[in-house]
Amino acid sequence: MALRVKISARAANEVRKAAEWWRIERPAPPGAIAADFGESVALLAEQPGIGAKYDGTLVSGVRRLFLSRIGYPSR
Repeated sequence: MALRVKISARAANEVRKAAEWWRIERPAPPGAIAADFGESVALLAEQPGIGAKYDGTLVSGVRRLFLSRIGYPSR
């Protein structure tokens, strides 16, 4: 059973900014940030213990994942 993954407004904004940067600076492959982020969220929902714990927030249970294909840390 997959868990529900919550993405904060701040995190969603960071993903949008990263995707926009990628679109301008790295046009190939298009949509890589969105695709990799979506895949990591789906994986996190299935395996909530993956990634590193992230203590840089007041919210508990935040995990940090590395988007290996594009080399971008996701949290």
